[in-house]
Amino acid sequence: MFDTAGATSAQTKIGNGEYWWNRYPTEYPDVTVFPADGTPLINDVRQGGAGTCYLMSSIAAVAEQPQLIKDVFLVDNKNDAGIYAFTLHIRGKPWVVDIDDEMLWQFPPPYVAQLVYSQLDQTNSVIWSALLEKAWAKIRGSYDQAYAGQNENGMRLLTGVPIFTKYGEDITDTAEATAAWQELKAADTRGFFMNAGTSGESDQTSNSCGIANSHSYTIAAVFELTYTPAGGSETTEKVFLMRNPWGETGYTSTFNKDDAVWND
Repeated sequence: MFDTAGATSAQTKIGNGEYWWNRYPTEYPDVTVFPADGTPLINDVRQGGAGTCYLMSSIAAVAEQPQLIKDVFLVDNKNDAGIYAFTLHIRGKPWVVDIDDEMLWQFPPPYVAQLVYSQLDQTNSVIWSALLEKAWAKIRGSYDQAYAGQNENGMRLLTGVPIFTKYGEDITDTAEATAAWQELKAADTRGFFMNAGTSGESDQTSNSCGIANSHSYTIAAVFELTYTPAGGSETTEKVFLMRNPWGETGYTSTFNKDDAVWND
């Protein structure tokens, strides 16, 4: 988890030497844009300190169809010039956006250089999602200006397609909740990209189930799960499989990753 409340302090930390800009091949010579087989993966995406969960959850959603991520990259090979180019949609129109490969770094314990903003994947070997985040920061004017946004922004940026949004506060009873779930299940079956946002003032707090407030998650799957709980009878639950762009989960309620039901 990253505390994004201090994002605007980056300039100060650069000034006192806590942060520095450098080309990523200099800090991590073995890092590549995509994995060795050339296929970007949903789990490559890890949000850093820029407060861009709305973008990173969208990037992870689109990565469910890896070729679409690869199509965004016009220049996707590590190169001596350190220049990358992307086709991104701004106000519905495709634009070519180019960036260099300088990233902002910090030196936290155990004193190994680490990206300040979007992170490398969990094996510290690929950087494609961080390059995409930098392109978005360029469009917005800076990483600070990219702080916080709507889920629709990320989806439109990457795909240029129409976006449908459903608001939880519009659902007032069980029948409407069931209808909404059925819509989402149908969308998942058709291969639509989806994410979900939570309300609240800070992503450093969470609800009783461990879901972060003021945060965005990728909806990776919508399905029904039939199981028999201990001491009970067979039951069917409506389930969302969601991914946190932090690359870790805080969910603690039924069907969490450590729930004993998975061993039944």
